[in-house]
Amino acid sequence: MCFYIRNNIESATLWVAKQDITCYKILDRELISPYQRFKYEYNKLYKVKIGRLVHMSSANNTKNGIILHPFYGSSMSIFYINKGLHSYSSKDEAKSYESDFVYKAIIPKGSEFYYDNFCKEYVSNQLIIKKLIK
Repeated sequence: MCFYIRNNIESATLWVAKQDITCYKILDRELISPYQRFKYEYNKLYKVKIGRLVHMSSANNTKNGIILHPFYGSSMSIFYINKGLHSYSSKDEAKSYESDFVYKAIIPKGSEFYYDNFCKEYVSNQLIIKKLIK
């Protein structure tokens, strides 16, 4: 799964959490992620290095660094990150993307993260799975 940032340069900013951030993670019943098939455990701190921010200007469907994306319906500048711990800022947003289960999670204070306001999605370097909510 890739994390995309669309048109909003503020979203391309690497932030540091000033306090714990409540978020929502999509996993299956056994706490396995749908894309990477990684097995999580409750209340365990997971740490990864966030991948680098890449502008999609090298894609075939670009013109002067602007993505001509048929799904989003208009030209836009898109960046992506292909490594990090993905989560959503709202449980409703998480539920809308997958048919799997939604878990409450925490991005701990001091974690680095990006946030895409378009999809209400985080990618962070730390995450703790707390409980099943769906």
